[in-house]
Amino acid sequence: MKHKIRILYYIPGGSFSIGGANSQLYVLLKNINKDLFDVEIIGNENLVRLQQIPGIKYTNLKKDNVIEIYKHMKAQYKSCENQKNIMHVLSMRGLLVGVLIKLLRSKTEIKLVYTENLWTPDLHLRSRVREVIHKTILRIATEFVDKVICVSNSVKEFFLQIGVGKDKLQVIYNGIEITSSSPKSTGQNVCRFVTVGSINWVKDHKLMLEVIKYLQENLPFVVEFIIIGTGDLKSEIEKYSREIAINNLRFLGWLDYSSLQNEVSKSAFYIQLSLSESFGVAVLEGMSLGVVPIVSNRGGLVELVNEKTGFICDLDKDFKQELKTYVQKVFPNPQLYNEISRRVIKKSKQFKVSCMVENYSQLYLSI
Repeated sequence: MKHKIRILYYIPGGSFSIGGANSQLYVLLKNINKDLFDVEIIGNENLVRLQQIPGIKYTNLKKDNVIEIYKHMKAQYKSCENQKNIMHVLSMRGLLVGVLIKLLRSKTEIKLVYTENLWTPDLHLRSRVREVIHKTILRIATEFVDKVICVSNSVKEFFLQIGVGKDKLQVIYNGIEITSSSPKSTGQNVCRFVTVGSINWVKDHKLMLEVIKYLQENLPFVVEFIIIGTGDLKSEIEKYSREIAINNLRFLGWLDYSSLQNEVSKSAFYIQLSLSESFGVAVLEGMSLGVVPIVSNRGGLVELVNEKTGFICDLDKDFKQELKTYVQKVFPNPQLYNEISRRVIKKSKQFKVSCMVENYSQLYLSI
């Protein structure tokens, strides 16, 4: 009798309750073939959306530690001839727990898969010592991993730089559920910019505010900026926006998916000037709606956007004048904007959920 492949996803408390990693895991497990894979998630009570996926077992352990997870796996994942057990982890803490579990159960009894959603060569922590420690831990821990999933070539380049063998690495791009969208056109009097994501230092909302302020002062039409999301630096960013006296700014907090799509689709430009970005799911979702992206030249963003599908800001120089010229050329020209919007939608279709699910399925079958 052929057994299903058993996959345990471990999500430590506080790892991600919102954001790209959560949304990607949701669409993966919603669409994965339940006839081939027997899937369980160990997480916390905050991951409501993941708990609602049909055909997926969700376990909320009272104590989130190695011993409890080991006991659970020992009881639920007993060895069975010709049955493969895979543990898939998605954060630094999850990786360390996965390594310990694998060592406790012997190296051959369980296959360990790790997906990296943060590090790129462009990411540098504020503490140099902390950065060196993190990279060292990653390099050592991945020696016990059977496969490291990199969500972009930029992430893969990071692992190669810290000394992880290329045979351990596999690039599987994130995927989005493509909706039926038509190319957008302009013609409004208001040029609307939007950004979506956690308000933290990596996203660099201060820089985005400064850029929008410059555009407001130097473009002949009204510029509006919508910030969707929240985070540790929200109060600081709100204070800074008042200090520089930026106009036509709205903070919308977190929105449900339908409201989010509605707000993004009403915008002319999606702006993301992150200091580092492993992929850029929110940018890609904006592109799927025909919104023209403006991104930094960091991490996986340049794998989504090129000179034909948006504008790339070089953070190593003052790009504001070039960006102003681009916006002033594109926004008032409905025919040009429509053509770029068409290319943007076409580019987004290269990152379908079905492709991501197929790539993960083939990995699980072959590992």
